[in-house]
Amino acid sequence: MTKNLFVFTKEMGNLLTDIRKKAKLSQNEVAESIGMSPKLGHSYISRLEHGKIKNPFLGTIILYLDACNTPYMTFFSKFSELRFSERHKEIMSHIKEVKSKNLLKKIDRDVALYANKIMYQTKTRFLDQDKLNTKIDRELLKYLSDHKVDKSLIPIYQDFASNVLTRVLNPKPNPPLDIQPWVKSGVRPILLEAINLMIYKIVLQEKKKLNKRKIPTTKKQKKMVIGFLKYRAMIEQVETEVHKLLNELQVPFSQYFAYKDFARESFSSLRKLYYKDQLLLSQRLTESIRG
Repeated sequence: MTKNLFVFTKEMGNLLTDIRKKAKLSQNEVAESIGMSPKLGHSYISRLEHGKIKNPFLGTIILYLDACNTPYMTFFSKFSELRFSERHKEIMSHIKEVKSKNLLKKIDRDVALYANKIMYQTKTRFLDQDKLNTKIDRELLKYLSDHKVDKSLIPIYQDFASNVLTRVLNPKPNPPLDIQPWVKSGVRPILLEAINLMIYKIVLQEKKKLNKRKIPTTKKQKKMVIGFLKYRAMIEQVETEVHKLLNELQVPFSQYFAYKDFARESFSSLRKLYYKDQLLLSQRLTESIRG
């Protein structure tokens, strides 16, 4: 319980001090405005501003801001930035092996963006359209490949899938599906019917996931960000090693991206198998890169 208890720090107290000085008030004047006796009030305000009162009441902070005639958002927006900065610094302390300053800066930026993204999540009843399109396109291409569909006909099936998705996401009742506009030479009606059912199934699955989705707790968020940090650090190391190896083998630069994509996929597969054993993961990764 106490491990995750919020602590009001010296840096947070400095925000109050800056506000008081801008209002041109002394600690005694703020204390008097709050309703404290001069002697005890001065001591309390001093300790508050120096971060020595670890868990001040929110009401006390509000009264302090009122005394300084300062809008609450002025303080709490800066307070939020400071809190995020402290969390980010603590999370970045979990990485030790990255020595390159440029690389560390790149990872720092990506981790901050990821942390900011998951910290302010909210429940929504709307599906992620881009994510849904990507998943359907991937499943569609796999399905067409399994049925050995001529590549020249794939755009027709994709256009049909796009039309079906629009129908599925339409909140109003749709007229009966007419597949005839897409039935052209070589296009199999049975595949169109199967694609229609497949899209309905995918959308239903995604809606169920959306309804079950829970906003992660603060503890879970921190764990997610640390996991992302370690993943990014290892991915960068993988790419650095691959880059060195490609240079040694004098591989044309135009092929670098293909090899690095392959390395990322290999890393993701190995990570699923050996995630809990970092030493074994590193060993398998080295073997894989050289392979």
